[in-house]
Amino acid sequence: MWLQLIVVLAAIIIGARLGGIGLGVIGVLVGAFCSMKVGKELEDDPEYQRRLKEGVIENRLVETASSFDVRKARISVGIFLLATFLIVLFGSVDALRPVFQSDGK
Repeated sequence: MWLQLIVVLAAIIIGARLGGIGLGVIGVLVGAFCSMKVGKELEDDPEYQRRLKEGVIENRLVETASSFDVRKARISVGIFLLATFLIVLFGSVDALRPVFQSDGK
């Protein structure tokens, strides 16, 4: 876990210093892809298998009820897209950006 965190933070810092936000995002993606393959799958992990056999860990299946509501999903996506559009709009138009003054400046 610490290795993943260090890789992601290093990617963000290096990417941000080299070229701003664009390379910072690329650095985050590279760090995320690098951390995807850290460790073993549970079926291949001998320590997990040992604990499972000893009864330290329970192997239980979790069943979830499917309750997908298309209407609520569409509303959620609509709110997300509207919020994203408004954020881009407020950042793009100078008159809509807030102005903070310090010591009369």
